[in-house]
Amino acid sequence: MGESAFKGCINLDEIYLPDSITEIGRGAFIHCDSLKNIVLPDSLTEIEDYLFSQCKSLTTVQIKEGVTKIGLCAFLNCESLSSVNVPKSVTHIGSNAFERCVSLEEISLPDGITKIGGSAFKCCYKLKSISIPKSLGKIENYMFFHCESLSTVEISEGVTTIGVCAFSNCKSLLSVNIPNGVTRIERYAFTECDKLKRVIIPISVTEIGDNAFSKSPSLEVYCEAENKPDGWSDTWRYSNVTAVWGYKEEQ
Repeated sequence: MGESAFKGCINLDEIYLPDSITEIGRGAFIHCDSLKNIVLPDSLTEIEDYLFSQCKSLTTVQIKEGVTKIGLCAFLNCESLSSVNVPKSVTHIGSNAFERCVSLEEISLPDGITKIGGSAFKCCYKLKSISIPKSLGKIENYMFFHCESLSTVEISEGVTTIGVCAFSNCKSLLSVNIPNGVTRIERYAFTECDKLKRVIIPISVTEIGDNAFSKSPSLEVYCEAENKPDGWSDTWRYSNVTAVWGYKEEQ
């Protein structure tokens, strides 16, 4: 199926995709405003860039085992999409793939995923929880920016970097476990997390950027380091964010 094949077919509300289809071109269903449900064929291995972008009525999508990549902006602005099951075969999710899926409440990330692009879940206002698999080395910039309902985050060991504004403006985030092995927390990573109360920073963290922990009025940060490492910015936190040095977790 060619690129932009059904682009702008605003009255298309149903389509059958046979298993004989092995490739669907970039942006094939962009702005199909009435399309509600989609079942992708077993033969498909990649969801191309912008494939379902702006499908504002899309509520369900069945992604079959065998798909390895979800492309750039693939589901951008799919405002009615509430849940997505990402199969174990997926190793790559592109930047902005689910940005502004404002009804998205849950999504599963498989253990074998190695790359999720920046802003992948930006402004998913109803997303409640997320588990980051150990296969993902970096939480990219703005990945969960402005996920206002996100209250629970599990970061597995294997992650080494938390990017710029990765969890900024997560207004419902209560706590986050930063595993030993994370070495870098970039600027504004956890800024304006209004309900965030407790974070433990392991001894492995050697770099923290400007205002990584700021404008979170109830936050206490427990640092395993005895004092501020040289690689931590002088403005890594605001003065109203309490820091406790030399923290040792009770066994």
